[in-house]
Amino acid sequence: MRQTKEFILLSGVKCVIQELTGKHERMLTTKKSDTRNAYTEMLTDCILSLGDISPVNQNHVKRMLEADRKHALIELRQFSNDYDPKFKFSYEFALTGGKREKHEYEVDFSFAVVDVVKKEAEEEVEGETELIDKKNSEVNFVAKPYFKKWNSYSEIANDKKQTIILPKSGETIEFSMLDGETTELFGPKHEDEITSHTLIKMRNPLVIRQDEKGVKKPGIKLELDNLSFKDINFLREKILELEGNIDTTMVIAHPSDPSRTARVDLINLASFFFPSLVL
Repeated sequence: MRQTKEFILLSGVKCVIQELTGKHERMLTTKKSDTRNAYTEMLTDCILSLGDISPVNQNHVKRMLEADRKHALIELRQFSNDYDPKFKFSYEFALTGGKREKHEYEVDFSFAVVDVVKKEAEEEVEGETELIDKKNSEVNFVAKPYFKKWNSYSEIANDKKQTIILPKSGETIEFSMLDGETTELFGPKHEDEITSHTLIKMRNPLVIRQDEKGVKKPGIKLELDNLSFKDINFLREKILELEGNIDTTMVIAHPSDPSRTARVDLINLASFFFPSLVL
């Protein structure tokens, strides 16, 4: 019998999960599998209920708010590993001539995410990226809850689209809070496609106007390059204000040359969920 746990997601919705098994380790390490799809399958198999939704299927998981998905993955990892704070991982720094240099690191997750959420809910501190500059570091995933709290995902479905008015142009803009589906549709396909506009584009912002009778017209794609400095910053600030977040990205420094750094999203490492994979 798999153990279960109940907790509250960043959105305020209650979630019940059951622990990971060897089946999920195989899913995450199948070379041909897409990591994001593997996580969706893993969450579908491990989430027993999502607010008022039970049983949970893949469509429910795909429509989860992005920060809720990440929160569920971290809770699943912590719970399944009996909250063991130690996590080892390896990283390869690129050298000249196509060679690579491998180093091992150890981080300490000596906390429960929900405790961090409560702390940040009071302080309203935005997530920060921590620097790992030695082989053994204590790391906190700083979590920021959603601005609004819901009881069910049926409520969230009605609130995913947000409408704001840009302060300089006066244009009405509608954007969708990030979930699994919008990430798949509008997210970058390759890392070299990422720019300062990427995270805004992933919300599919549209310009909303009315005809002469006051009837809402179909939305027009917002051209970010044409926005004023004031408007694009306002839009970005509103996204950050309304959406929850857990920053799982670490900047690791080379042990003998701190000026050489690399960014690693620990939640994308299969060994994060199954620590024995580093052996």
